[in-house]
Amino acid sequence: MITFKPFKTFESKVYEGVKFTLRIFTEAMRNGINLSQAEAMADLRRCQTLVTSVDTQNATADQLSELFIASDRITGIRMNSIDPAYFRSCFKSIEGFSIEGVDRPLTADDIIDHAPIELYNEIMREIRKETGLDAGEAQNFESPSTSTAAAEGQTNDTTAASASETVST
Repeated sequence: MITFKPFKTFESKVYEGVKFTLRIFTEAMRNGINLSQAEAMADLRRCQTLVTSVDTQNATADQLSELFIASDRITGIRMNSIDPAYFRSCFKSIEGFSIEGVDRPLTADDIIDHAPIELYNEIMREIRKETGLDAGEAQNFESPSTSTAAAEGQTNDTTAASASETVST
């Protein structure tokens, strides 16, 4: 007889003595996230299409502006919609960590809203590994490169100025 363990516990590498438990990711969980995040994922795909369709070598200032906006939108969708949906589905509990003023077991939303970013990121990294988001699927949720050089095999020694250096008021 096979016994399925629906949870997996991890020891924090960031905070000594802290352990967090994640639910084992199932197809039903994936389907639920896909359904609840359908609009965000459609928006993400639209932005990715825009980002990958712009020829950065010959783009106008307006096209580059749209490219940067779409790239920022991709990051925002991932951080504000998709990652929290996966976090809420997978997070079960945490031991050895509390938040002042919270006198009950911490929820996923407590961690998302109030925990140190290092702890949230550590848990999210494990969720990505457990759900497969760190492999093939992760590329669907990350901002693609805004350069055509890698795809076309071109390289050079130049570095673009940061957006804050190039924006004039």
